[in-house]
Amino acid sequence: MRLSGEYLRLNRNLLAGFVSSFAVSSLVAQALSEEDHAANASYTLMADYAVFFGVFGGLAFFSNRRRYGRGGADRARLRQHLLRFVGSLGIGEVAYFISRWTLHYYFLESGHDPYAASLAAHAAASAIFFAAVNLSVRATKAYKQ
Repeated sequence: MRLSGEYLRLNRNLLAGFVSSFAVSSLVAQALSEEDHAANASYTLMADYAVFFGVFGGLAFFSNRRRYGRGGADRARLRQHLLRFVGSLGIGEVAYFISRWTLHYYFLESGHDPYAASLAAHAAASAIFFAAVNLSVRATKAYKQ
């Protein structure tokens, strides 16, 4: 199956957001190494989300702004696309949130350094997220080929 340009842009934007949050969240995890493990996992996840959505949101906006005309002139098409897209991201976010926090906490409890726990949890949760988002984007036909 051939990937369309929209899928490639989506995955490029997701990857840029994840790489940015990957670096920042490991630094936050290490900086909060004195916190208890649940707090460390929670604060690290908050930093992760703030960086990811900042980077991904900006890139997604610039990638799609011309798609619907100036100022979103084709509002009906834009609204339909956004609903499908947000639904697809929501499914991935639930999977990411649960797996990221749980794995980070588990690795901390297992005695790993905070930055290593963050990196490992982030990598595993990102793979789960990418799979969930790409499958749900295809299922909802957010990007028709």
